[in-house]
Amino acid sequence: ISFVFIYCLLIIFNFPFASLLSMTGGFLFGTLYGGMGIILGGTLGSFVVFLIAKFFFLNFVKTKILSKYTFVSDYFHKNDLELMLLIRLIPAVPFFAQNLILSGLGAQNFKFFYTTLIGLTPWAFIFASIGQGLQEIFIMNVPISFSLIAQPKYLLPLIVMVILILSVIFFKKKFKR
Repeated sequence: ISFVFIYCLLIIFNFPFASLLSMTGGFLFGTLYGGMGIILGGTLGSFVVFLIAKFFFLNFVKTKILSKYTFVSDYFHKNDLELMLLIRLIPAVPFFAQNLILSGLGAQNFKFFYTTLIGLTPWAFIFASIGQGLQEIFIMNVPISFSLIAQPKYLLPLIVMVILILSVIFFKKKFKR
């Protein structure tokens, strides 16, 4: 509970090394519990930032940032769920900026919450599994090798992320027909 609370606060205050904190969760609590803590803390922290940005900075984000990129707004209004999931799954934009952009685009609270929950899940387990792998290397003195990385507990989150991205793209094409 303390880890979730601290993680949530650090997301709210834009801690620059959230991925290190995520690996720490895996190191301390293992892939499953560390991943769940990351998902819960990250989703709640993002939602708080989203609500604050939506309430206080909506006009600023719209006029100063999104007005320069009208194609993003146009695309969002046609494909809001797809864009929200892809923004979360493909880490091209910093996490804090993702929250601001989605608030400026006028994302609905419920859609933001569950797309964040879904989009953070594979990344949470990837970073938690890396953290658990560090535990195995440092504490249990397991030698670093490909067999350490090629275990299902490390590969499964990557496979889930690829499936989610492909599903978003596939279902978009299916619904456009």
